Amino acid sequence: MITTLPRIGLLWLSGWVVLSPSLVFARDLDEATSLYSQGVHAYFAGRVSDADSLLSRALGLNDQDPRIFFFRALSRLRMGRDADARGDMAVGAALEAARANRYAVGAALQRVQGSHRLLLEKYRREARAKAISVGAERARQRGEQMNARDVGAFREKVVIPLDELFRSGDPQALPAEEITSRAPSTLQPPVVPAQPAERPMSAPAAVGDDDDPFQDDAPQREAGPFPPPAPESSLPPDDSPTEEPADDNPFDF
Repeated sequence: MITTLPRIGLLWLSGWVVLSPSLVFARDLDEATSLYSQGVHAYFAGRVSDADSLLSRALGLNDQDPRIFFFRALSRLRMGRDADARGDMAVGAALEAARANRYAVGAALQRVQGSHRLLLEKYRREARAKAISVGAERARQRGEQMNARDVGAFREKVVIPLDELFRSGDPQALPAEEITSRAPSTLQPPVVPAQPAERPMSAPAAVGDDDDPFQDDAPQREAGPFPPPAPESSLPPDDSPTEEPADDNPFDF
């Protein structure tokens, strides 16, 4: 039991050391918010010197809130410290443009009117325009980088051995280091044996060659477009009258 208590205390202290930065940061934010509220009240009450002191202490704890810079700038304008006031306006406007809509700047400045408000709005507009321009330029650069990567990917050298094209399935590309290690013969296409050429058919031999043993010795007529006329008979024509056939009808009188 005696040894357990120191261990518990040691664990508690180590946990406190780990959590202490976040606790300190939250405590500083709360104190900065309180000082900012007191500084705003002092500004509208006409106690610009107190407002400047309170707002400066708030910025020492939290220098990311543009509203604190704006009200300290307004307080310093009333004090005649124009150069310091313009510096605060520039810093506050840049913070607001970098983190748009994070702080309710418009609601905080609603009661501020006159020439000081117009000057402050000038810095805010310039900061917003600059932030938009910088964002567009960054987007353009990112687009160019992405396009360059895409073009590089499209132009990437891919080597497919020709023997892969004669295999079934999808051809496989080889990495560059394997291309150099493979023998040159493996990168050549396979030798396909040549097919024998078809021999043309010869025309049939003409009838009437001397080698034909069955050829007639009579001279052959030359072939013409029409067949030769039939030979005329050597017998003279029969001029005797032709007898009419006998009437075989027995009942004809």
